[in-house]
Amino acid sequence: MAKTFQIQSTALVSAFKRIASVVPDKPILPAYGALKFKATGSDEIFVTASNPTLVSKTSIKASIQEPMEFGTNATVFVKVISALPKDQMVTFNLADTHVKVTAGNASFKINIFYDMETLLRDRNYEEMGFVDINVRDFLDNTKKVSFVRNEDSDKPEFSSVCVNSDHFVSTDGYRLSYAPNKLLKIPPEIGNILLPGEAADRLYKLFDKVDGASGRFFGNDSDITIHYGDTYASCRRVSGKFPMYQSVLSDLLRNQHTRCLVKRADMVDSLSRILTISSAKGEGSRQVELSFAENALKLYTVDQSRGDATDIISCECPGVSESMLFSGKYLLETLKHYESDSLVLELRGPQRPLLITDGTHVNIIMPVAR
Repeated sequence: MAKTFQIQSTALVSAFKRIASVVPDKPILPAYGALKFKATGSDEIFVTASNPTLVSKTSIKASIQEPMEFGTNATVFVKVISALPKDQMVTFNLADTHVKVTAGNASFKINIFYDMETLLRDRNYEEMGFVDINVRDFLDNTKKVSFVRNEDSDKPEFSSVCVNSDHFVSTDGYRLSYAPNKLLKIPPEIGNILLPGEAADRLYKLFDKVDGASGRFFGNDSDITIHYGDTYASCRRVSGKFPMYQSVLSDLLRNQHTRCLVKRADMVDSLSRILTISSAKGEGSRQVELSFAENALKLYTVDQSRGDATDIISCECPGVSESMLFSGKYLLETLKHYESDSLVLELRGPQRPLLITDGTHVNIIMPVAR
């Protein structure tokens, strides 16, 4: 006899779209492109999705006749659910090889499988230490720094985001981005956390509709989990040590520097303008010379096959004569990740890092050797 359960279509669409955002576009294993269904009671079914770095589980209210567990293709399932008539009760009839999904006069048969061992194990979250967090603030701060990481690096510390009791921080070895952690007091037993960069991106997408909601942050020596509402999202912690960025910051802050105040929009427009002269082939390493004078900043770039370009913007800067060479791509990316109208540029010499800050979020960019 086929097993049967029923769920309201509105709840289905919302839940499955959210959970399926974890599934990778091109899964390397069948289980990483699947949804796992598990029901042990009579009024709730748990749905799990995973990729190599992140697993997410949510629960949906349902009318269930008996316990069941099965898996199916996530992409196909979400498309089917999205195509069903709205505001209908959806009935699922589970057979040996497929699940029949019916709403109104529409019905689909979707192939299923039962070998779900490659999905991450079910966790007893309450056995993990936890702290209360604001989910939106946590994810915003993670996204704020993660843009500098190197997705293709074979060193995990350069492709991850470090979260500790002091900072959210990320680096690719050439630039560093950090924001103070005033949100999450990490228990000593959890320690420094290296969050896989891909997991950080998918967490942000998974909880993109969350607006300042309170949740919980669980952790142990191998995993971390964010819990909000009916959804749990877990990932493996990256093993290894994060670069000793604190010593770099201390060294920078000890040295004398010159502070220049610039309008962010003016500098973004100026960089975008002069970089149009550069060929697309050299986009990853296009160089821009910043020349500071009293209340003026000159931006200059050259392309040997096309020509050069210069622009000058006003700034609040003391009477200094300073010239520095940086990656135009890094400068532009960094400026675009701020929202403040004005930014402070701290200068420490032509061969010293440039520090950019809005007073809270700090980015450090290494100069290009001349």
